[in-house]
Amino acid sequence: MLNYFLNIVFMLNIIPPQKLVDYVKCPFCYRSLTAETEYVKCQTCNKIFLIYKDIILNLIEEANLDLFAINELIANQCYVKTNSLNLSIQSNDIFLWKDYYSQSRKKSIQYLSHFIKNTKNNTIFFMGSGSGKEIQYLLNFLSFKTAICIDLSLPALSLIPVRLQNKEINLGLIASDIRNSIIIPKNIPIVFTNVLHHTQDMHNVLEKYLTEKYQHILFIEPLDNFFISFLSAFGISKRIEYSGIKPGRLNIKLIRNMCKKYGYGISIKTLWSFPQDYYHKLFGNSIIIQKLFFLLINLFSDITNFIKFGNVCIGYLKKK
Repeated sequence: MLNYFLNIVFMLNIIPPQKLVDYVKCPFCYRSLTAETEYVKCQTCNKIFLIYKDIILNLIEEANLDLFAINELIANQCYVKTNSLNLSIQSNDIFLWKDYYSQSRKKSIQYLSHFIKNTKNNTIFFMGSGSGKEIQYLLNFLSFKTAICIDLSLPALSLIPVRLQNKEINLGLIASDIRNSIIIPKNIPIVFTNVLHHTQDMHNVLEKYLTEKYQHILFIEPLDNFFISFLSAFGISKRIEYSGIKPGRLNIKLIRNMCKKYGYGISIKTLWSFPQDYYHKLFGNSIIIQKLFFLLINLFSDITNFIKFGNVCIGYLKKK
């Protein structure tokens, strides 16, 4: 199986899963892991974690997952043929920042890249990385040497080497529940991109990482405000997720209070995002209208950012 991936990967260097024990600890007892030839073992509780497809450190035991995690896992069992993904990647490269989806992500990715540059670090943890699309976008604005990707879905993680095959970076792949703060290094940036709102309580998950005193925590997540709450009352702004969870939205006041409690400085950018399906129903597929739409919504976002009013939040929490 490893030979199969080596045939795909050209510039990418996949970190051997056994070497990832320096980055993460046991998700059950939070003690150190040791690497064996074909698996990884916890030194304390003796749990054994297998290597998936020779490239992914699998820290998940499905028998111990709660109902939420099981539903999330089932919904993210994405099986895509390599040839199909390669065609999709080529299409993404051609239409990058031209199609609605990537253009709707562009401004938030630019803000995030600026915040990451301020951490002055060449290694990044990507939490809930999925198949790596956000990382692919980020590499257009930022260069870094190592990406450690953590996600619940093994199939999604398996697609990242294909998606990033022409990127000259080191790539580590770990299957784990992001609700468990298992990261060992305190100085490496931890990045959440549109994943916290998939958990039952995104503020609670974020607070877990603050209590661990990680130096750099960054995120792109949906943001709450009075207008969004008003729309939510009519079932417009919040939809039930595939896992059965009604997605949450960050509250800036709560985040500020948590940062004050745990000794973090906070930098925030806000912007407005409009759902793709609603947009196409209203405006169709005209490229000209789309350009005008993003010109206006970005201008509006720049203005409302002064009072931190938007429905998307890009944040950088730095330990003092």
